[in-house]
Amino acid sequence: MTQADRSAGPLAGTLVVDLSRALAGPHATMMFGDLGARVVKVEAPGTGDDTRGWGPPFVHGESTYFLSANRNKESIALDLRTDADRRVLLDLVGRATCWSRTSAPVCSTASVWVSTSSTR
Repeated sequence: MTQADRSAGPLAGTLVVDLSRALAGPHATMMFGDLGARVVKVEAPGTGDDTRGWGPPFVHGESTYFLSANRNKESIALDLRTDADRRVLLDLVGRATCWSRTSAPVCSTASVWVSTSSTR
């Protein structure tokens, strides 16, 4: 999907923060992206999402599993053990229309911080 396609979708102007892993969360947020939302996937620095390594098969070094559930997303690497990166996450969530996370938190502090923030 091109930027022009995204801006014309029914969810254009919507910001979704994706903290999810495995299949259900990434698939749901991918559908938001398919409908024009800006989806920002939060990943761990260095390794990224665990599913980037799930395979084979791989295409150009990328897991086809990861690619199949994460199209139309931007990605940001945040180390949620640091205050600076937690502030970045809180800013993103504060501006987001909605956010998604998997039940197992990236780290316990982030789960508390994100779960207590308001959504619109």
